[in-house]
Amino acid sequence: MVSDALDTIIKALVPGNPIKNAYIAGRDFIKGKDAALGGKLFTNFGFGIGNGIKEDQLLINETNENLVQPGMIFHVKLTLQDIHKKPTRSVIAIGDSVLIK
Repeated sequence: MVSDALDTIIKALVPGNPIKNAYIAGRDFIKGKDAALGGKLFTNFGFGIGNGIKEDQLLINETNENLVQPGMIFHVKLTLQDIHKKPTRSVIAIGDSVLIK
C-alpha cells in the first residue's frame, strides 16, 4: 500500500498542475485505504531539488500553488509516523527522486 501511495503522488506531479495536487492525491489515496493512517502523515510528501538540496518553495504540501514544470526534479517521500507502540519503531519512510518530463 505504501508503494502504491508513492506512485499516486508521483503520477500527480503533472506539468501545469499545482504541486499541492500531488499531496492531495497521496493523502486521499491513503485515507481511502486506511482512514487511521491519514492522521499519521507528515505535513509534506517531499520537495523539489534545485540550487539547494531542498527547495522550500517546492514542498509537496497541501497549500503549495506553484506549478509543476518540465525539467523539475522532486524527491518524493512518504513518511508515516507513530505507527508502532515502541517509540524506536515509530516511523516508516519510502522515497524516490523524480524528473518531470
